[in-house]
Amino acid sequence: MTNDDKTEASTVTAANTLLSALSASKSHTLHPMNDITSPYYLSNVDCSTTSLITIVLTGTNYSIWKRTMTNALKGRNKLSFVDGSLEKPSPGSKEEFAWEKCNFMVITWLNNSIAPELHSSVAFYEEAHDIWKDLHERFAGSDHARLFELKDMIYQTKQDNMSVSEYYTKMKSFWDEINIVSKVLNCSCGGLKELQAEREQERLHQFLCGINMDKFKTVRSQILSMDPLPAINRAYAMLITEEKKLSIGSSRVPIEAAAFAVKPSQKPSPNVNQSSQQTRVINEEESDKPICGHCGKLGHLKERCYELIGYPADWDTRGNRGRGLGGRQQQGTVHTATSGGGTSSSQQVAAGTNNQIPGLTHEQIT
Repeated sequence: MTNDDKTEASTVTAANTLLSALSASKSHTLHPMNDITSPYYLSNVDCSTTSLITIVLTGTNYSIWKRTMTNALKGRNKLSFVDGSLEKPSPGSKEEFAWEKCNFMVITWLNNSIAPELHSSVAFYEEAHDIWKDLHERFAGSDHARLFELKDMIYQTKQDNMSVSEYYTKMKSFWDEINIVSKVLNCSCGGLKELQAEREQERLHQFLCGINMDKFKTVRSQILSMDPLPAINRAYAMLITEEKKLSIGSSRVPIEAAAFAVKPSQKPSPNVNQSSQQTRVINEEESDKPICGHCGKLGHLKERCYELIGYPADWDTRGNRGRGLGGRQQQGTVHTATSGGGTSSSQQVAAGTNNQIPGLTHEQIT
């Protein structure tokens, strides 16, 4: 061995010795409450007002509460305080204070997650493990009743007006809780895989039994005709696809021909003839014109209606003869005799119309 090899070997040995010494020194000097790998470690967010889970234990939901709380305690490395695996340190040891601090913190977390009416039944326990054990003995025995209730709710649940996603989520919550309440089978043979496949097939049937037949009858027939039957997730995807197609089809509004806005004319007086009593269609240009309250025509008011104040002398020559009420025989006609003979000429002058017809001169009227 050369001198260089000997030097390198001695250097490596010295480095390893130093690391071992540092590691040993660290293990002896680091307090458990400062070691993040220790169950006694508490972070800045671990306080007494913290609620680890949103589920509140009421008694009937013990199975799902236990599973959720177990996961929360595992995440904070505190499960050993409730399952009894971490015993209380001997009095006077350096871990005693850390254990008591963490133990009472876990007790507070448990109290924050149970219903107020249950607080008095666990208020005087000094260890979190005793609270955990008491709750298990009281409520774990109701698993059989809860299992029966869950299965009954599965068979009674129907989609109705729920979306496919909402219906599937509700059913899956029942299945997941059944997995928690039911006993877990431990088997290394191939029979367990067949049992799980049969359970998945049963859940597919339960899922399809509750879907809305008015919308998904065809898709359900397609799923049941497949051999082998698809997984629940695959059936769910097929129903979601069909739901989107139905949603697109229902959102299309048929285009209809635009209709003109019409307004009924003002109802005429009872003394006008039947033709003027028919409903008039008024377009936008005529909607601003006045309507006569006597004859029901557009363009003038009752105070200027010719039927009331008289027609002009040249009314027939304007092509208005016989137009509606305009062809009616004029009233108030006076006859005057000529001064030279027996021949008389009639002057159709409406009585009292002088200077009362707008737009006509006196010579036009006489």
